[in-house]
Amino acid sequence: MAPMNPVDASVVPTDWVHLRLVVYGGRIQIYVGSNSSPTLEVRKPEHGSIGLRTGNTSDGDFANLRVTPMN
Repeated sequence: MAPMNPVDASVVPTDWVHLRLVVYGGRIQIYVGSNSSPTLEVRKPEHGSIGLRTGNTSDGDFANLRVTPMN
């Protein structure tokens, strides 16, 4: 797996944060802000689901959620 990269310093955690998740093969890559390389890369679970979750004190708002198949 690729090493973790720092989150773009322009990302303000109390504002809307742009995330992009790329799921393919046995990997999940997470891009935060305008980073062109993944901030985090993990192995995809063999069984179960992938979910988005928020911190304990967040209302957990999501907007413009899109699921796009890669061709």
